Amino acid sequence: TRCTVAHLLLVVALGGNERDMLALGPFSCLHFLLSLLLLCSPLVLSLQNDEGIGGLPVNHDYIDVRRRVDRMTKENSTHLTTFFTTDDLNISFSCEIEQFRLTEYSEEFTASCFISYASKAPRLLAYTVDRPVSLLLPPQNVTTLPMTLGAIVDFSITLKPEQLGLAYVLIYASPLNSTADYEPLLVSGFRILILRKSGIVDRIFRIGLIILLFVVSFLMGCELDIDILRKHLRKPIGPVIGFSCQFILMPAIALALAKLCPISPEFGFGLFVIGSAPGGGASNVWTRLLGGDLNLSITMTLISSLAALGMIPLLLLTLGNLLNPLSVGRLPYGMITVQILYIFLPIAGSLLLRRIRPSLADKLRLGVRPTALIFLLYVVIFGSVAYLPIYRLMARYPLLLVAGATLPYVGFLLGFIFARLLCRPWPVVTAIAIETGVQNSGVAILILINAMPQPEGDMGAIMPIIVALMTPLPLLCAFLVHSLVSLVKRKKREDVPN
Repeated sequence: TRCTVAHLLLVVALGGNERDMLALGPFSCLHFLLSLLLLCSPLVLSLQNDEGIGGLPVNHDYIDVRRRVDRMTKENSTHLTTFFTTDDLNISFSCEIEQFRLTEYSEEFTASCFISYASKAPRLLAYTVDRPVSLLLPPQNVTTLPMTLGAIVDFSITLKPEQLGLAYVLIYASPLNSTADYEPLLVSGFRILILRKSGIVDRIFRIGLIILLFVVSFLMGCELDIDILRKHLRKPIGPVIGFSCQFILMPAIALALAKLCPISPEFGFGLFVIGSAPGGGASNVWTRLLGGDLNLSITMTLISSLAALGMIPLLLLTLGNLLNPLSVGRLPYGMITVQILYIFLPIAGSLLLRRIRPSLADKLRLGVRPTALIFLLYVVIFGSVAYLPIYRLMARYPLLLVAGATLPYVGFLLGFIFARLLCRPWPVVTAIAIETGVQNSGVAILILINAMPQPEGDMGAIMPIIVALMTPLPLLCAFLVHSLVSLVKRKKREDVPN
């Protein structure tokens, strides 16, 4: 799959001729889709009954249960303590936080806590996990507490981390000798983080991603002529349409998909982040291949990239709470802004260079395509090595592929309709439609893996990766149709007698 996508990206980024694209296109599309099907099929069959194909537990009350646990939990830098009180039972658990941060697929670990309690009757404590795909517990998971007016006892639980994710251990109490029907009380719970194993490869990938994103953004700014920018800003109909589609239409589509599709909130948040991202540099390549207004495309990409510094934090602050797996108050807006600066600063610098040294900017703009190619191959190939646990999520939850593909496809369609309703010429319509659907996946990935708490950020990062993989397919099909039509017209002109 990686080789097929890389081959496609190679031809597109280098602006391959129509004959190459026509020969490569159908085979690559079929190869890519079949590869995904073969990759997904064995893991889809292995899905557990308590989890859907979008990673959402079948028991939809799990979020309410987690919130109840969070309300009874108090944390400091080293310990967490839970409290529960009724007329017959007072119980609290005290544990070290660090022992609840585990690495995926590592060996079993025994966590130790202290229970401080007072009970008027003997109690049976039973504990379970709300996401067994990420965390396993031993078969015998019960503890008995004798009646007492006050005692402190040791409590231990064996944890077996599995798939990257977030799981809650839930502890229920019930009378030990009661024969009547009795609904167990949720008296405590622990938030267990199953983290991706990180190392030198992970750090190299992050540093390389930042450097490449910085370079691509700088070279992209060198492509735009200041006079053309002024021309579009004097009559900003096209840029205004593009801006509205980029930061109103696309976030709305992403939010609707995240809410309507039965996918885990972590994946939904990642989808919203990529939907709020600015336009990607690949939109300029596709606009040229499909006969769109290239100058307008470059202008819209630059405007959306510069506006992202304010728009992404604003969108996350105002709408992120609707699907955020965390509290919006916990979102690290400072770190998010730092990630956006990786595209804002180089673009601003390249515009300044274009102003004072236009000849040098003209030379540097020649490096846009090869650098964009390197960037895309880096994310697809090296990213799949450094972030293999994230790619596994794509195979386990095929609904993520559908949601990730729907976002750019609906964006293309609605951007096209919106521009046509405003009676824009066809080259402008093409540029706006492509600019709407093509997102800057690199910025979204950086925000999720660098700025967001983990493992939620790593889980959400699969969505911009899926969007980046699925976005070229309809554009490639459109280019094939465009090339065939152009070929037929050229043949007809050649057949007409002088």
